[in-house]
Amino acid sequence: MTEPAPFEQAFLRPGDPRWEAALGRAPHDLFHLPGYLQAACDHEGGSPVALYVATPNAGMLIPLILRPLESFGPEFKGFLDATSPYGYPSPLFWGEPALGPALVDAAWDFLATQQVVSIFLRLNPFLPHRESAFEGKATVCGHGLTVYMDLTNPEESWHNINSANRQAISKLHRLGHTVSFDDWSKYDDMIEAYTQTMHRLKASPFYFFPKSYFEALREALPGTFHLATTLSPEGHVTGGLVFSEVGGLIQYFLTGSMDKYASISPAKLFLDGLRRWGIERGHHTLNMGGGVGASQDDGLFQFKSRFSKHTRAFRTLRRVLLPDTYEALARSSGVPTEDPSGFFPVYRRSV
Repeated sequence: MTEPAPFEQAFLRPGDPRWEAALGRAPHDLFHLPGYLQAACDHEGGSPVALYVATPNAGMLIPLILRPLESFGPEFKGFLDATSPYGYPSPLFWGEPALGPALVDAAWDFLATQQVVSIFLRLNPFLPHRESAFEGKATVCGHGLTVYMDLTNPEESWHNINSANRQAISKLHRLGHTVSFDDWSKYDDMIEAYTQTMHRLKASPFYFFPKSYFEALREALPGTFHLATTLSPEGHVTGGLVFSEVGGLIQYFLTGSMDKYASISPAKLFLDGLRRWGIERGHHTLNMGGGVGASQDDGLFQFKSRFSKHTRAFRTLRRVLLPDTYEALARSSGVPTEDPSGFFPVYRRSV
């Protein structure tokens, strides 16, 4: 009887050819690209890696940020935890489906040998991620819904926008407001619109992405990362967004409107403009995301739900790999190991 091939296990760094090869084997998104992960780490901290586990017949890749834990006490020197970057990274699988559970076991074993205490993953609602491979091997938690447009039926995608928004969009067009794509001379204006919006919303400090973050994304993701701006009849930027296109999937990423024009809601115009742009380019899905913190009760989710009736569940996956160290970290942070709020990893709740 032939012995099964051993697993190749590694942390891949951006630039490793195995990372690009894996992306060629599995449907993926913006959040799996090495350039995106590097830019995310520059803002979020930590080291960018892809957890890679493969045999000749199958494989798995997970983009991760590795974060040191020494700040919790000198006894934790050398220990790490792993988390997804902002967005919807999700594990990627290719090859023999039956090998999925074995790939997950090999991944967890490898992480433990690298002194990774816990792992937190955000799943992508629009990619196959073989949740069955994680049964009994991780906890999967639901976090509400994300709203998306189905671009395969142009007429339906327009009529799924509620009548009040369709009327507002038509009125803005009649008044001379327009949408421009990839006019990078307007990039600074879009960044300013985003920053003004975060101030109006009193967003948490995490969401005040610096200009360097936007610039890093543009530089690292040519041809994938795009800009849309809305213009007044006089040619002034009223709002804008940055978004991505990968494999027929558009991710509505970061957006904002200038204080002066917030009352006309430029987002209505550039959402419809992005819908039309995606249809013209043959894309199948425009993901608008969910509410703040995946809430379905806030104004942001309600705004998006008035543009489409289509939703998908957003889930996260979590696993404690070194239970004794996890409990010690919780004690050092002064928090109970089982947090009623569901925050994970619990020891970072107050960080």
